Amino acid sequence: MNNAQLVIDEVKKAVKGKDDCIIKAFAAFLAGGHILLEDVPGVGKTTLAVAFSRAMALVNHRVQFTPDVLPADILGFSMYQKQTGEFVYREGAVMCNLFLADEINRTSPKTQSALLEVMEEGNVTVDGISRKVPEPFIVMATQNPKGSAGTQLLPESQLDRFMICMSMGYPSHDAEVDIAKGKSVKADEYTIKPVMNAQGLVEMQGEVEQVFIHDSIYSYIVDLVDATRTSPYIELGVSPRGTIACVRMAKAYAYLSGRSYVIPSDVVSVFADVTKHRIVLNTKARVSHVSELSVIDEILKAVKQPTTYVKKAVIVISFLIGIITAAIVFYMSMIYGNAALALLGCFMCVFMVLTFIALLVKAHRAVAAINIPIAIATQGESIRVSLSCRLKEAGFDGVKYRVTVKNNLSGEKSTKWLSGGSDFLYSVNLCGNYEFELVRIKLYDFSRLFYVTKRVKKYANVEVMPQIDEIPVRITDRVRNFFGDSDIYDDLRPGYDPSELFDVREFQNGDRLQSVHWKLSARTDELMVKENSLPKACAVAIVADLRGIKKGRQADAFMKLLVSLSFSLMDQKCSHYVAWYDTAINDIVRARVDDEEGFYIFLNSFLKIKPDTKNDALFLYEEKYRAEKLVCLLSVDGRLQIKRGEEIVGRADEKNEIVI
Repeated sequence: MNNAQLVIDEVKKAVKGKDDCIIKAFAAFLAGGHILLEDVPGVGKTTLAVAFSRAMALVNHRVQFTPDVLPADILGFSMYQKQTGEFVYREGAVMCNLFLADEINRTSPKTQSALLEVMEEGNVTVDGISRKVPEPFIVMATQNPKGSAGTQLLPESQLDRFMICMSMGYPSHDAEVDIAKGKSVKADEYTIKPVMNAQGLVEMQGEVEQVFIHDSIYSYIVDLVDATRTSPYIELGVSPRGTIACVRMAKAYAYLSGRSYVIPSDVVSVFADVTKHRIVLNTKARVSHVSELSVIDEILKAVKQPTTYVKKAVIVISFLIGIITAAIVFYMSMIYGNAALALLGCFMCVFMVLTFIALLVKAHRAVAAINIPIAIATQGESIRVSLSCRLKEAGFDGVKYRVTVKNNLSGEKSTKWLSGGSDFLYSVNLCGNYEFELVRIKLYDFSRLFYVTKRVKKYANVEVMPQIDEIPVRITDRVRNFFGDSDIYDDLRPGYDPSELFDVREFQNGDRLQSVHWKLSARTDELMVKENSLPKACAVAIVADLRGIKKGRQADAFMKLLVSLSFSLMDQKCSHYVAWYDTAINDIVRARVDDEEGFYIFLNSFLKIKPDTKNDALFLYEEKYRAEKLVCLLSVDGRLQIKRGEEIVGRADEKNEIVI
């Protein structure tokens, strides 16, 4: 453990203000895992890797991954020697203890996949011959955030081989001041002294393996991993390899904390770094801007931690006990004279005044907040709402919160006082936009006899999606084969629009000469034909007519009917518009639904509106888009009817097939 602290202290000389990142990275070293650092350029990712290699005297090789890097540069290759007439293996960059793959997501997928075998098995296979890499072997890769220029996403199979994925972030104010004064990272990294060698790291890894984990902790880790596979926001959960990585990281983190056993807080500390790169969010979560970390935080709060039997000495001092004791003393004094009653009254008055002053000070210092980690849910689920108060975080537990919950669609409103914890679950039975308002807080003294209130006025919103019922829909050939102008083109069928190229293929009988690609034909010595794209125009529009809707269950049923109709059309591959009147801009707004992503974009926008029950949305839509040609214009009205013009083609309480 002493050697471990020496390594950490040496690395801190080069990397300023990132103690947590240093500890977790070293824990991954001790767990024998690989590390992925994802962050913007210039925050010290490469410096961290170089600092560790110097502090532990590891043989390190660095490769700057660019598009022209080949797998042979990484794994090595066989070279023919004329003198001996044999092929001799030339080692690649991975033949080291610490391999730094700088900007790994800038190279080709072929080169990225060259690391799969060596990261998992510790072998390099060239020309059918496998060779072991030196021990210990650790890959420390850096990559720029997704969407940066010139980057390519790493495949899930390779991401899963990294034990942890971390983001370093910008340095703190004090750390950046030190850097600005001249204590730069580049100058300090060369002052790092080796305090351990490769063999010492291997021995320390063996000590980490001996760290004890109780069966309840194993069960807790499996419960957390299983929650990622059943979460309504995750499309791809954590693999069994991720479970093993979490166990090994928890052991290493406990070891660095000076313990020979793992406690639940060790698992909580490393779980996000182990799993955030292994999960894939579904479309609903991505469209609603839900992050991986917020989903993981929700899982950590939802899964119950095992009980740790750690005895704590608790000293409770209550003002109430003091008052009762003083009252008894003064009551006994009354036997000898009335002065005791006067003294007792004075004491009570002084106590109440001092308590009131203390509460006013606390109220002035108290900073309360309300937050919803995952601001999206489905009807029937429970929403986790986090309440916090600065005094409570400092150990003061005498706080109650008054929270008002309002559904902007149905108009339902409820108010309650909450205490006994910073998080609570709120069950949502109706869909719509829920507004949570932290109205005020009560601050109690330690006797719980006196309190003061403070107005807060903090807000948090969450969109609750309705349950979707399948509506039988039959799409006619007229809708399927509808042609019109559009900025979106069909991915499967060619068309007539020359402004967008669909494909280039060989010439066939019946092709027009005007479609021949002459330049490409000259290079290939074959006639090649250009195929134009087909505009993917919408033949169907749905208008939400909110007139006549009563708040409550009827508004919920209207939303369910509208959303179910749009989802059924989307499921039938029928592109369509959904339109409504937006009171915020006093105009008709419409969203195009082509696929699941478009559906959730529409739903996310529609849930935020305030119902307009006065304007005729269908008439306003026809006026605004009167030059547009549609095959079918549908409307959903306040009577829970689906209408085409004046014809009723469906109802909420019926399951008849709708022909479009």
